[in-house]
Amino acid sequence: ENRSREPEAASLSLFVRKRTSSSTGRKHRLCAGHRHHSSMRKRRTILVVGDSFCDVNAGPLPRLPEWGRNVVSPERILAQPGGAALNVACNLQRLRGDTALYSGIGRDAFGDMLRVHLDSLGVRLIEADSDEDAPTGVCMVLSGPDDRAFCSHFGVSDAFDASALVADGAALLRRLGPCHVHCAGYFSCAALRKTLPRLLLAAREVGATTSLDTNNDASGQWGAVDGLWDVLLPLLDLFTPNELEACAVAGVPAGNVEAALARLSRQVKQADYSLISSRLGR
Repeated sequence: ENRSREPEAASLSLFVRKRTSSSTGRKHRLCAGHRHHSSMRKRRTILVVGDSFCDVNAGPLPRLPEWGRNVVSPERILAQPGGAALNVACNLQRLRGDTALYSGIGRDAFGDMLRVHLDSLGVRLIEADSDEDAPTGVCMVLSGPDDRAFCSHFGVSDAFDASALVADGAALLRRLGPCHVHCAGYFSCAALRKTLPRLLLAAREVGATTSLDTNNDASGQWGAVDGLWDVLLPLLDLFTPNELEACAVAGVPAGNVEAALARLSRQVKQADYSLISSRLGR
């Protein structure tokens, strides 16, 4: 899967594990690849909820094009599966299997390519109800010698929501029985993010832990978008921004990671934190 849409910044993972009662001292954990004691119980599904894109990649280019000019790509221009949620689902499936993806995909050639790719890996695709005429989300990526430029159309990713998962007492979510629900592509999914609070609460009721990866916010409003700061962060077990996203969501100057961590830690109540920071390779 193409990861070109993720910013080239240091990767910051803020792990938030909810405390349980003091009598056990145990903590809920992300269940990917985790073997439960010696009982060897069957692995439970990890459900990934969020965006699916087709990424059209050109480059590396000698320079980014100017208006009215053409730049020839020395490499083939490729259409590849992408989107934060789709990428996570595919990689989880490779690592441990038993992964489901709830997403919106258009009824077009790009969408057919994504379906074939997911099916080849064995990812269980649950397609959200949406406008049949809405296209698959597409992101054009132009890679230059020092930076990249993007042009995106969110398509159906901007139109589907989590209603089907939480309807009828979260019947579908209960049938899936996930151990963990990971939400990705928050800023690419306008309708979905409005229903995420209900989904996160329902996930807690069925005994699943939860996590969120926002990706980049083209609007520049970050934590103010649809209650991300006030409503969603307190509902999470795990928040995984990179450094750029962490500072922006926390409303602190870029690069001030410690201040971002301090603000984020106050936003999630009764939690323990550990910070892992590593430089993303090119």
